[in-house]
Amino acid sequence: MKIAGHEMGPRGFVAALAIAVALSICFQAVAQIPTATISGVVKDTSGAVVPRATVTVTNVDTGLNRSGVSGGDGSYKFPALPVGQYEIRAEHPGFQASVQKGLTLGLGQDAVSNITLQVGAVEQAVAVTAEAPIIETTTANVSGLVSESQVRDLPLNARNLVELATLFPGVTIAREAGQGVPNGFATKLTIMGTRYNSSLFQLDGADINDATGSAGGAAGILMGAETVREFNVVTSGYSAEYGKHTGGVFNAVTKSGTNSIPGSAFEFLRNANLDARNFFDRQIPPYKRNQFGGSVGGPIMKDRTFYFGSYEGLRERLGATERFSLPSVSLRNGFLPGQAQPVAINPAVKPFLDSYSIPNGTDFGNGTGQYVRSASYPTNENFFTVRVDHRFSDQDSMFGRYTFDNADRRTTSSFNANTLNTTRDQYVAVGETRLFSAQVINVFLAAFNRSLLSSDPFLLPEFTSSVKSFTDREGPIGIISVTGIGDWGAQSTTPSKALSNTFQFKDDVFYTTNIHSLKFGFNFERFQYLRNTFFNGGGQFRFTSLGAFLQGTVNRFTGMPRGSDPSVYPRQSLFGLYAQDDLRVSPKLTLNLGLRYEFITVPYILHGRISNLLNYWTPGQTEANLVLGNPFFLNPSLKNISPRLGFAWDPTGSGKTSVRGGVGIFYDQVLAGPFLFSYVSTPPFFRNADIFAASSPSFPDAWYVQQNLLVGQSQIEPFQYKAEQPDRTLVELQQGLWEAE
Repeated sequence: MKIAGHEMGPRGFVAALAIAVALSICFQAVAQIPTATISGVVKDTSGAVVPRATVTVTNVDTGLNRSGVSGGDGSYKFPALPVGQYEIRAEHPGFQASVQKGLTLGLGQDAVSNITLQVGAVEQAVAVTAEAPIIETTTANVSGLVSESQVRDLPLNARNLVELATLFPGVTIAREAGQGVPNGFATKLTIMGTRYNSSLFQLDGADINDATGSAGGAAGILMGAETVREFNVVTSGYSAEYGKHTGGVFNAVTKSGTNSIPGSAFEFLRNANLDARNFFDRQIPPYKRNQFGGSVGGPIMKDRTFYFGSYEGLRERLGATERFSLPSVSLRNGFLPGQAQPVAINPAVKPFLDSYSIPNGTDFGNGTGQYVRSASYPTNENFFTVRVDHRFSDQDSMFGRYTFDNADRRTTSSFNANTLNTTRDQYVAVGETRLFSAQVINVFLAAFNRSLLSSDPFLLPEFTSSVKSFTDREGPIGIISVTGIGDWGAQSTTPSKALSNTFQFKDDVFYTTNIHSLKFGFNFERFQYLRNTFFNGGGQFRFTSLGAFLQGTVNRFTGMPRGSDPSVYPRQSLFGLYAQDDLRVSPKLTLNLGLRYEFITVPYILHGRISNLLNYWTPGQTEANLVLGNPFFLNPSLKNISPRLGFAWDPTGSGKTSVRGGVGIFYDQVLAGPFLFSYVSTPPFFRNADIFAASSPSFPDAWYVQQNLLVGQSQIEPFQYKAEQPDRTLVELQQGLWEAE
């Protein structure tokens, strides 16, 4: 492996990893721990602080409790608490005990709960009902929480969790991001104007982004409405614990079992019975969607071991009215628009011309007619989660979770072909929380994420006798593109597959002393990718007019020459280190001071299957200028030092008003996933070559007549080798390559 031009062999990589692990006791993870915090000040009725008061917080659902002693200024703090409902008990000799009940902690919340002790016997207790404050007065982070009741009760189309994130300012759905293997099938978010693949999705603190940078299945949704307890979306003002991306963070936590045994069962049905007819539909298309499932959780051993399991299913049958412009009956007989006599149809074209469906709608009079049909597009998804929580002692607890999500969806490619899109995601996470003392807490997480996306074309049953490929008799489905009518065949980027394995290890340390709340930690992620895409694998013939099609006069043929390898296997690692201090300058003012250092390794391509233009901005670059082998680019991340500064000010001291602000440096790491297209489509390993009309490509046997496509022009997809070099527009780059060729 090379970093910034320097070779790093296996021993060097192991040594770097060992050094990073050794630092794990003092540096923070890539993103927020999926927990909450309780803090406050213990005072007497006169307003004087009460030092050395014993404060105990107890989770009323699981029996978890932690105890500590207020500091010299009366302050106390309990970080890294599981979300849920809590009681707070404070006591001190000479005072009545105070018990606050009904305090519900949300994900990522830093709840301030000040306690007032009254003079009296310690055996006496004053119970009050407490609520977590809705105004954040201790951190500059700007985030929004979707609570358990909101997830359960708000109307949610298709029960897609991502859509709930749009409840918060600055969060919108990126509707133009598209769906497919290159950019993922899931609903995308753009947060505060960033790219959709700059968002980080986490489940119980573990990264669940797929190879494209999104999260969700082929159905286009992120399931888990019955599984996720709550989630928050951090949009700006990030502390140093956040890294990897410059966009927002979607951070969800799954439900866990309690001492009670709650359960649920549900089914939602939507159909077309109350739908209105679309203006262009002849009749209301059939539609039916069933979403069903349930969950159950409870104790295996009271106050010690708990289980939770859930299943969610989706079955959708979407009816649609489709319209295509296809060759009219007169054109099939050789009559071109405006001509009284038929033209001779090329015998090689005749079988394909006859394979087009006969228009059953309006004849446009230009050689084409409208073909209308009703189609059904099935979608299926199965999602389940199993989680176990165990507390070894009041100082040591852990959890384990496994999530499986499998989905498939059929879409239209053309009048005679469909595409089957499938995804399979598996998430595993194991975490441990260790209390060394009331001031020192360590949280460790190990996680594995495996994500598979694929798109496979297939001819509809009535067209199975048609020729499938123009480049190889056993190859993918080819394409015929004729100006004025719909395409014949599959999409040019199918079949396609993207597989990613992500191994994640992180350790976090919380240390609270006096006015300092310190966080340190370390994060390591290892990415393994596979990308396999047949760009025009079956070949694509282009005709500029209906007449050229009838005569078999090809304008351009594009295809993969024999020997092209559409598979690439990048490997990459990410290291994140950080330190954060939330400094309580006064009861009204808190400063958030942080420093982060995070870097990536340059993607290492297995078997040396990589090439690039080192000086691609120079005009006249051709394939002869390609440099083979690793590295793909020089590492731009080794100087990624990110200071962060934020403040939270409560001007009245009542917790009802907060003034917050922050500034920092953020980096979007150059990860292999979003750039896999550039890795795949580089000669000499992969070619997508063209044969133009001047070379007289023969229809439909371009492969067998030409024998190979090397006579055509190769397409080059370079990547900026040196980040500090000025980037030129794609148009300028293409012009330079075309002029050279």
